[in-house]
Amino acid sequence: RHDYAEALRIARELGDAVIERRVLLDLGFVWTGADAARATAYYDQAIGLGHVSKDPGVLVESLNLVGNRALHGNHPDESLRLHTEALRIAREAGNQEGEARALELIG
Repeated sequence: RHDYAEALRIARELGDAVIERRVLLDLGFVWTGADAARATAYYDQAIGLGHVSKDPGVLVESLNLVGNRALHGNHPDESLRLHTEALRIAREAGNQEGEARALELIG
C-alpha cells in the first residue's frame, strides 16, 4: 500500500493524470477488502479524473472498472448504474469498444 501511496504522490507531483487515475483505481482495489469507505474514495477520485479528461474513453474505462468492482463487492445496483453511465457516454462518443465492454458487463 505504501508503494501505491508513493506512486500517487509522484503522479500528482508530475501532474500526470493518466498515471494518477490508474494508481487511484489500483488503490481502490487494494483497499476493497480492508476498508470499503477508503476504497470508494479512491474510486470516486479516479472517476472524477475521468470526468475532467478530454478523452471520454478514459471515463468509460473508469466507470466500467469501478462498476465491475461494485458487482464483485455485492453491490449490483451500483454496478448497473456505473455500467449504464459508461454505456451512455460510450455511445455519445462513438466509442464502440467502451460500448461493447459496458454491454458485456451489464450482461
